[in-house]
Amino acid sequence: MEGQWAAPHFLGKEVNSFKTHWQFSIATNENLYLSVNDTIMISVFDGKAHLKPKPLKLQNNTNMQGMMPYIAPDESYILYSIRKNKADKFSDLYISYRLKNGKWTDPVNLGSDINTAKNEYLPIVSGDGKYLFFVSNREEGDFLRFWVSAKIIEKLKPKELK
Repeated sequence: MEGQWAAPHFLGKEVNSFKTHWQFSIATNENLYLSVNDTIMISVFDGKAHLKPKPLKLQNNTNMQGMMPYIAPDESYILYSIRKNKADKFSDLYISYRLKNGKWTDPVNLGSDINTAKNEYLPIVSGDGKYLFFVSNREEGDFLRFWVSAKIIEKLKPKELK
């Protein structure tokens, strides 16, 4: 039924076994990315069900610290928030790229055109890939949704992946 929503279905106890879940993001192959306790997790879809989530590993083989992930539909990159340090309550947006060997690059800060001294989080890229949306409280008061060109994603991509 093209253009219509499918009926909701339970993702299973493997995905729902954590006390707290934050933003989910799903790739075209139905792999599910989520954050649990400031660690980005992946629940691989095996064609029938989502498997038990495991920490996503960075290139240096440590658990990917961060929260509120957005995965590219083809899993070529992942956007997420990282607090600048454990004591800080503010976060910046970062990106990691999937290398040809399946590992991820170390986090790259999206820079001062996007990140401020306040919070930036909840990154989402538009379906056409043209815009990066995110939430920030850079202005006093409420948290607001901002958008910029998604060209930053290509600009920060390592040369070996271009």
